[in-house]
Amino acid sequence: MTQIEVGDVLISGSGAFIIVRRVHKFQKRGYLPNGSVTFVIQRCSWTTMGYTVYMFNDLKQMGYKPTGLRLKLTSVFDKLIAEEFERKGNASECILHCCDVIGIP
Repeated sequence: MTQIEVGDVLISGSGAFIIVRRVHKFQKRGYLPNGSVTFVIQRCSWTTMGYTVYMFNDLKQMGYKPTGLRLKLTSVFDKLIAEEFERKGNASECILHCCDVIGIP
């Protein structure tokens, strides 16, 4: 998981595909590399935000694996999703809510 980049397509153990929208890598002193990955949310949440964040370790435990595919995220919608991350996680400032992104990998 430490090699994944923005645009990579991951597949779950059940066969669901998700696209990596943001990657934050870090390494604590003396520990294995870790980080977080951001995806478009797959179902509505109480937070109403249109994305969710998982740690590399969580993805591994949930059975996600890289497919080897990488997409260029250049559409208008892809850019709107990327702008959402700049709002610093403040749900009141979100433009795209969970219901706006349902069905988008």
